Amino acid sequence: MEHINSEAMVHGTIHWSDQNNVYANYGGPSGNLDFSQYHVYAVEWDASAIRWYVDGNKFHEVNIAGGINGTSEFQAPFFLLFNLAVGGNWPGSPDASTAFPNQMQVDYVRVYRK
Repeated sequence: MEHINSEAMVHGTIHWSDQNNVYANYGGPSGNLDFSQYHVYAVEWDASAIRWYVDGNKFHEVNIAGGINGTSEFQAPFFLLFNLAVGGNWPGSPDASTAFPNQMQVDYVRVYRK
């Protein structure tokens, strides 16, 4: 789940090295969100797919069944990472329009496993 600067959306994205060991990524945007309000973000991940939700509404799904397109690494154990990033290839280096200081507010994190 990625939120870029002041965009009014989040992106559900996976990043991996494909079957040819080439960097790959695939994602989709949520649609407009009001970031002055709290939202409930969810990711459902099983052997067939990864699905992204905001406030109970699914906005993106990726097929990972059988390691399609080199996605077999998404069948392995993972960990959660929360990151408030500044700069990088997307959206680029900070400039005069970059809001500092900034913050990520998390009320709670809940993990379920079947």
